[in-house]
Amino acid sequence: MVLSRLTKITGPGIRTDTNWVGNNANYTGILTASSLGGIGNITATGIITASSFSGDGSGLIGVASTDNIVTGTAATFNTYPVDINAGMTVAGVVTFAGNVSIAGTLTYEDVTNIDSVGIITGKGADINGDLDVDGHTNLDNVSVAGVTTFNNNVHFKLNDKLYFGNNNELEIYQQGNNTFIFNNDDAFSIGQVGQGAAHTMKIYGGTEFELKHYTTNGGQTSVFKSIRGGAFTLYHAGSNTPSADQIRLETTSTGLNFPRDIDVDGHTELDNVNISGVVTATTFIGDGSNLTGVSGFATALSNDQSSPLNVFFKTPKQVNVSTGESIVVQSDATSGNIAFCRESIIHVSTGATMRVATGTQLRMNVLDLF
Repeated sequence: MVLSRLTKITGPGIRTDTNWVGNNANYTGILTASSLGGIGNITATGIITASSFSGDGSGLIGVASTDNIVTGTAATFNTYPVDINAGMTVAGVVTFAGNVSIAGTLTYEDVTNIDSVGIITGKGADINGDLDVDGHTNLDNVSVAGVTTFNNNVHFKLNDKLYFGNNNELEIYQQGNNTFIFNNDDAFSIGQVGQGAAHTMKIYGGTEFELKHYTTNGGQTSVFKSIRGGAFTLYHAGSNTPSADQIRLETTSTGLNFPRDIDVDGHTELDNVNISGVVTATTFIGDGSNLTGVSGFATALSNDQSSPLNVFFKTPKQVNVSTGESIVVQSDATSGNIAFCRESIIHVSTGATMRVATGTQLRMNVLDLF
């Protein structure tokens, strides 16, 4: 049955129809119809169920739990929470006056401010202002074009290297219990410059202090080794572990030890020299009165200290043969028939005799002192 062109239907109970057209309907029960047409207003105190609603929905409230909302005006959600179980696409601007809490993952392309208590993962970040990080920050790669200032310590773990240069020419790192500073290109200078040049530069060693050369193939050659409170050893062409024949100078508790030859081209002044070997020189200058093992001296100098022969070796410049004295200077073949005299002048007084024996040569000023 079809009811049409009715102006008013009033009554309790259940009304069922496939199509109803009219101006007013007042039901206190349940109305079921396949369609309602030509009705100006519907006032319901209960639930209206339909497969779809069309028309102005600006006056609707309590629609937060619906599956789909299509509206041309702003939607206001007055209830909390708002659950979106499927995807949500926003083509315009979304403004949150309060806080937004996201339990899952937030994917974004351009965000002005982020305040996160959890982990933020992004493919990139362009930050034109300051970045204030109070907690831990884990960065795989950082490229800084300006100045980087650290107010506290910078901690590099074991085998982590600090590189300098376009091609990592300088590196600083710790490996095991050892610390390394290596420069692998061009000169490496450490020094005091500017105002620092007026102050002391100190390099501290531990129990031992060594200076070595590196070679391009990774080998090492030793220059010197210093032991704290002990010897200082200088090497020539020393290997990584120097041998004894590479030592050229050693300090001892009593002085210096030179295991090899000493070549002195200039003037050298020594207070006391004790030489256990041979001294060879083109000229000897000085007091030679205490020299032994010189053949000419042995025959010319008498063991008698009162003998006038002693004046040949005790008088500084001139030897005097006094009146009544007689001196014979004589050498033999064993001594090469040569007698020596350090003086350059011999004065024989009247009544004195001085004779150089036949076959003997007397050489004056033998030490070239005068």
